[in-house]
Amino acid sequence: MKKLVQCLIMIMLLFAGCKKEENITLDPTRPTDQMYLTATPAGPITLDQEQPDAEAVKFTWAQATNRGTGTSITYRFQLSVQGKSAVWEPSDNNAVQQRDVSFTHAELSKLLTGTPFNTTAGEPAIIEAKVVAEVTASIQMQPEISTVSVTVTPYGEPKNINGERLTLVGDNEDLYSVDMDLTQNQTLTVGGMDISDWWIDPDFFEKISASTLKFLPIAGKYRILADFERKYFKVQVMRGSTLASLQEDGSGAIWAIGGVGDPTITDLVDWRPIEAVCLAPMGNGRYKLSGVGGQRFRINELGIKFLPEHNSWRAIRRPDIEESDLNAADPRYAPFNNDFIWVDGGDNAHLNNEWRLVSGNTYTFIIDVSDGWQNIKISIEENGTSPTVPPENFPVTINGTPMTKVGLSGNYKAELEIQQNHPVVIGGIELEELADWWIDPDYIVFNENIPTFLPVSGKYRVTANIHMKYFKVEAMIGNDLATLQLDGSGAIWVIGEGLGKPSIVKNPVGWVPENALCMASPGYGLYRITLKTGETLNADEIDFKFFYQPRLECGFKDVPDQDCLNYGISTTSTLVQIAQDGYVRLIEGQRFEANATYTFTIDLTPILEMRPVTLTVDKIN
Repeated sequence: MKKLVQCLIMIMLLFAGCKKEENITLDPTRPTDQMYLTATPAGPITLDQEQPDAEAVKFTWAQATNRGTGTSITYRFQLSVQGKSAVWEPSDNNAVQQRDVSFTHAELSKLLTGTPFNTTAGEPAIIEAKVVAEVTASIQMQPEISTVSVTVTPYGEPKNINGERLTLVGDNEDLYSVDMDLTQNQTLTVGGMDISDWWIDPDFFEKISASTLKFLPIAGKYRILADFERKYFKVQVMRGSTLASLQEDGSGAIWAIGGVGDPTITDLVDWRPIEAVCLAPMGNGRYKLSGVGGQRFRINELGIKFLPEHNSWRAIRRPDIEESDLNAADPRYAPFNNDFIWVDGGDNAHLNNEWRLVSGNTYTFIIDVSDGWQNIKISIEENGTSPTVPPENFPVTINGTPMTKVGLSGNYKAELEIQQNHPVVIGGIELEELADWWIDPDYIVFNENIPTFLPVSGKYRVTANIHMKYFKVEAMIGNDLATLQLDGSGAIWVIGEGLGKPSIVKNPVGWVPENALCMASPGYGLYRITLKTGETLNADEIDFKFFYQPRLECGFKDVPDQDCLNYGISTTSTLVQIAQDGYVRLIEGQRFEANATYTFTIDLTPILEMRPVTLTVDKIN
């Protein structure tokens, strides 16, 4: 009997213990490290180029703390380098779940000296390995974390050009430099760096092979900056140990700030003289700055100031013109102007008001001071030759109305009355050729190969651009572009970032009123613009406004504006929001679906009932 009682007690304890184990209480706080991440060997480790496939280091760790009933653990392994902001994780996360990660000598050396860390070969680097035990549970729980540091010296060729070593620039972990005496057409061999996908400045280099460049400017001393973040070499002219400035005999250097990309318009130099781009010296007092329209230069506005010295606001100007009497119309500026470029009273070079760059074409701006500062000249080449002036005549008609030339940018226009749902006869161009042109689908669609006009009847301006091959349509009132009227008729215009027709690459709108897009009106009080993600609409970021006229003046705001037409605008869209002052922006965390088409429709009919105007955003495919 005594033994029976003992057995029953043991069984009860056993069941009680099992029940307790199955119901561990969930604790959301981070537990003390029980994984004990370890590096073997513990270091310091000198990587050996002679045994690239041998194991250099192995990181292992114990099982993470049991976080309770119904939870599961997923391990993440991360590697970072002291002094660097980058973090690396292995692409194969399945191996990490086995609780060990190892590197060969070749793998670890390549990882440290290449992207994303760019450490220097032959110099010790302190790496920190981290294991994060992430918890899947019914509540949010802090992960368990374990770290270990080890000193590693990678092998490999140091970053160099023709054997001259590049050194880190200040605290910028992505920027290295070297000062060199170079000769024209000298061959430069790049070592310790993979520049296969870098942008190579055509003013300074010709790419011979994946690691070989030919130096193009005249002989002299230069500073070469290797920018690993933007992936390009930035070259600066030196005079002794300092950056060069323009001399009276035309030697030295010329610098540019403003609307020039460094190297692309995504990273404009803007008005930061310390970031000024150095023009390549061609010899005999001539300097050049080249780039592709829509990539290094904005196609609609130039806005570049040329400086005689780095990090200075002092611009190149005739010495006989004092700052107080600068005037863009001053005849003494004539040598600095031509049919395509003009310079304002603040010494900023602009595109002629009637001329625009063509997206994809290569442009070279040449500054010539060979005749001294009394006769500075600026010229421009397009694809290696002088820009061509579009022909006076364009043999295309719209419903019989001939198109006339507008300025120098390849635009031709026709202004005429067009009826809604009626055919649009585009004469002088075959249907097969017309298929190569982009026609705004808000205005004209093809019904059985017949172009048909969609908006309300009225007077319109149809503009054809022969460079980009597109037709755009804009509403008119009388002889002027239409503006929004009190009764809801007229036009609404879109100006801002993140959209462009025929494409955001070729012709982005920006905050340039001349690029304003006119919304089509399919019916009274309705205005619509159709945009396609990746083509005419940016997927990740928009920032534009709806205006009453094609100018940056009155427009729709989130609250009525008593100084204008007093219209407020609202939206129930789950994609976009009407921010303060009427800016249309994506809601945080949202983006437009790739390759999807969206309509933005403004309905003005509520104003008849004194209600706010509404914006509707719909995906139509």
